[in-house]
Amino acid sequence: MQVENKRVSNFDIKHHFLEHIDSVLPYRKSDYRKVINLSSNELRNEKVTDLFKEFILKKSVSDIFAYPYPHDVEKKVAQHFGLPAESVLLSAGSDDAIKTIIQALAGKTKKMIIQTPNYENYTVYGQLNNIQITPIEWYFDSDSFLQDLLTTIKASSQSLVVVTTPNGWTGRSLRFEELEKIVHLSKIHGHLVCVDLAYMSFSKLDYIPLLQEYSNLVFVYSFSKSMGLAGFRIGAVFSNERIISYLKKWRTNNPINRFALEFLDYCINRIEIIEKMQHELIEARTKWEKNIVSLNMGVKPAKTETNFLLLQAQNTLICNQIIEWLYQHKIVVRSFPGDRHLKTAFRMTVPGAHESEKVLNCFREFKIERS
Repeated sequence: MQVENKRVSNFDIKHHFLEHIDSVLPYRKSDYRKVINLSSNELRNEKVTDLFKEFILKKSVSDIFAYPYPHDVEKKVAQHFGLPAESVLLSAGSDDAIKTIIQALAGKTKKMIIQTPNYENYTVYGQLNNIQITPIEWYFDSDSFLQDLLTTIKASSQSLVVVTTPNGWTGRSLRFEELEKIVHLSKIHGHLVCVDLAYMSFSKLDYIPLLQEYSNLVFVYSFSKSMGLAGFRIGAVFSNERIISYLKKWRTNNPINRFALEFLDYCINRIEIIEKMQHELIEARTKWEKNIVSLNMGVKPAKTETNFLLLQAQNTLICNQIIEWLYQHKIVVRSFPGDRHLKTAFRMTVPGAHESEKVLNCFREFKIERS
């Protein structure tokens, strides 16, 4: 076939791009493979390692060739949380769940009210979907946040309201009755509420019973944090049957690999080991808070209900010195240099048992060096 001889240099790819995407920065993953990563809040525990070693010995090479079947594991997850099977949707990490929720549940109203600071991709997915975002600030004063949020809910047209509790920056939680007030008022004014429960396993609060009372509520759950399965990329959405049925239409085919599903099932069948691990982490968090105070470095731990510590320094100089010292010793923590509320603080994942002594010695050496 003869191709018509025409100039093709006039082709411009921008005609196929959405204009509003220009303002969105592409995600770039930091390389933490050669350091102790205490920045990403990965749950690091030898019990998960032991469980995986047991699990993998029972697997056959032929398992590689079969597509995953998620429905039995969804039923198992639902049973674990005391929910009907129709109330659970598994996803390729909580990130995939968030992306689906924003596309499917905020795509029509094009409005999102979000507690900030929050997981960055809520904002990114909102921008990609051209959604108007209204931030409501929450750091340490939950009363002020609640008042501002409820006022915005009353004044706004139908929106997706996003809250993370415990919060991924400060580690603070909303009380059960506070969250219920948000959900209740949102229902009156026609809003959906998405609550991110990534850190719930490390707090004393259980918000799941609210699903029995409210039809406008969606929970996002992460097995990365609660079970230490970050590398498997598996999360879940909990809601009522109508919302879950709608979200299933947006889910890609086979989003979760077979080994992730089967290992999650393996862990749930041994849930007493996982729950012991979570309890030990809470004890380790308390121990680390005491260690930090005893070192007298000019740093004070704030109370958190997560798998991380929020450490507040007396000033920015001390904060930056500690962060740099840790980095020089191949230990990475999360800093907040552009945040006026947290510029003198840094976030540190509670180290696993095999890392604790090295991290603690590094703090001790900093204290000696600074004395």
